[in-house]
Amino acid sequence: MNIRCFFILALLGSFLAGCAGAPGSHKLLTPLNGNKFSNYAALHIAVDSKAAARLSQADKARITSQIIKAVKEQSPTRFTAINQASPGSSTLHALVAIKNYDEGNAFGRFIFYGLGQIHIDADVMLSDMATQEYLANYEVTKTFAWHGFYGGLTDIKEVETGFCKGVADAILDNS
Repeated sequence: MNIRCFFILALLGSFLAGCAGAPGSHKLLTPLNGNKFSNYAALHIAVDSKAAARLSQADKARITSQIIKAVKEQSPTRFTAINQASPGSSTLHALVAIKNYDEGNAFGRFIFYGLGQIHIDADVMLSDMATQEYLANYEVTKTFAWHGFYGGLTDIKEVETGFCKGVADAILDNS
């Protein structure tokens, strides 16, 4: 009886924890330019998408706000201002260019693990806002492939949370 209860609680816990909100992975694509990111007091985040990703302005605004939230949660005192109307000279610019925004197939995810996967991939380019000097380039990816009810009921907006955490990790990686 105890083993059965343990199994049920472990299964329930894994569904509640899930991986949709877990941070996406980030990888440095080009060597750092040697600048200290700690010199930047402010941050400006812009989200754009390649033609294949097909994001609406509302999607871009939602993703931008989630990235800002993730940066503030991970490092509340790192930046004095984020996305100010008139960025100053010590502003780090983060351009998030989304390459792949695939909602997958909920029925496929419900049926079998790995079918109907959700993918979000982007390049995060960091530069100096005032001089436009290139500083670093990261690739951030987030994939969701759970199956069963959890996989079938999870949508891309839930996976965006983990993706945005991965983008925040990339921005704060060298700060």
